Amino acid sequence: MADSDVHYHFRFGDNSVWECDVSTLTDYQALGADNLPDWTRLEFHQCSHCPLSPQEHRYCPYAVALLEPARVTSMRLSHEPVTVTVTSRSRTITADTSLQRAMGSLLGLIGPFSGCPITRILRPMARFHLPLSSPDETLFRAFGTYLLGQYLRQRQGLEADWQMT
Repeated sequence: MADSDVHYHFRFGDNSVWECDVSTLTDYQALGADNLPDWTRLEFHQCSHCPLSPQEHRYCPYAVALLEPARVTSMRLSHEPVTVTVTSRSRTITADTSLQRAMGSLLGLIGPFSGCPITRILRPMARFHLPLSSPDETLFRAFGTYLLGQYLRQRQGLEADWQMT
């Protein structure tokens, strides 16, 4: 496993296993096939604030990145118990939790590296991913990341937003 990878290992109650690797350095690559599901097309419920053009981008990059997770979990209950082990750089975290919580953690990592221009802004937080974080941990990391960004802006002679507007 490369230093830039985060590995999710899911063990379900029926002892089946699913594994997913996410690289924190590169965008997901859109599958070359033209037989992707309709729900992955950019025009299919395109986000109102999405800057991508359907003429240039046939598929939503985030939707394409969600293909495999959706395939694996579509027939499972969100509250199904799962044991998830997340391995990254020098850390391994294992938890018995719900599928919904485990997938929420994974999807929070996939989004910034999906190629979506909106979720791309979350890359600094995702680069230092904290799997299965609590709401307080996430809030602390979000504010800390924002304030660090403002400090760096100020150091470059740009206007900083210390009021966090």
